Amino acid sequence: MKLTILNIDYHRNGICGAPFHAIVFRDTGPEGSAKLGIVFEEPRHCAVLDIAKLAECDIEFGSNSWRGDRYELALRRAIADGEKTIESRTSGTGADTGKPIVVVTVRGGLVGEVNATLPVMVFVEDWDCPPDQPLIMDFESDSLTSEQEIRVRERMAENEKHFEPKLG
Repeated sequence: MKLTILNIDYHRNGICGAPFHAIVFRDTGPEGSAKLGIVFEEPRHCAVLDIAKLAECDIEFGSNSWRGDRYELALRRAIADGEKTIESRTSGTGADTGKPIVVVTVRGGLVGEVNATLPVMVFVEDWDCPPDQPLIMDFESDSLTSEQEIRVRERMAENEKHFEPKLG
């Protein structure tokens, strides 16, 4: 998905509302049009509306409703980078696998955090205790951090180099 960012602004949302970024962008994908993205600080809190439909006062679900989860990663990158054009190379998945990328951070034998390119539910089985059956913990993923995105991209590039076919 390629988004062309037209305008980004931060809204404080009064003295006690949840602040958010408003992003006007053009989606050049199959359902391309000028859209308004509302991105709150909390992960998985992203709304996307078509501006032309808003101008016609169309706010109905199913008519002017777009999956915020498909746009969220690219919009958060635009906010973080301040760039005017963002290419979402992975569209929320591993570039070659078509599957979400999930990073489970373990420190001292404990799951510290779970992050993914798409919202996913992750179950972790810990067979260290109790001894007869695993302790099963469930986590809802947060978005990948920018540092995790960099490490994932570097690792995927390493894998591509490592598995390049040798000619001759």
